[in-house]
Order: sequence, then C-alpha cells, then structure tokens
Amino acid sequence: MLQVLEFGVTVVVLIAVIIWGGHQFWSQTNRFTTKQLLVTLIFAAIDIAILFYLLGKWY
Repeated sequence: MLQVLEFGVTVVVLIAVIIWGGHQFWSQTNRFTTKQLLVTLIFAAIDIAILFYLLGKWY
C-alpha cells in the first residue's frame, strides 16, 4: 500500500516537473527552437530514467 502511494506521489511530481520545465522554456519565446526541443527532451529523459529506476527498485 505504501509503495503504491509512494509511486503515485512520484508520478505526480515527475509530471509536474515536466509541465513546469516545459512551461518555463516555451514561455520565454513563442518560436520553436532546436535548443528548447533538446532541453525538453533531456528533461523528459531524466524524468523517465528516474521513474524506471524507482519502478525497478519497487517491483
């Protein structure tokens, strides 16, 4: 039960980080740049890596 709760909190935090990070980068300018795409992808990759690490640790 605790693991499920911990997992849920982690997912919410990761989603919040992705949304917040994306908003920070996209709100700076409305034109699409390669740098923004790269930074967003790096953020997403880090978050996914953390998520998979935690999933592997729990299950």
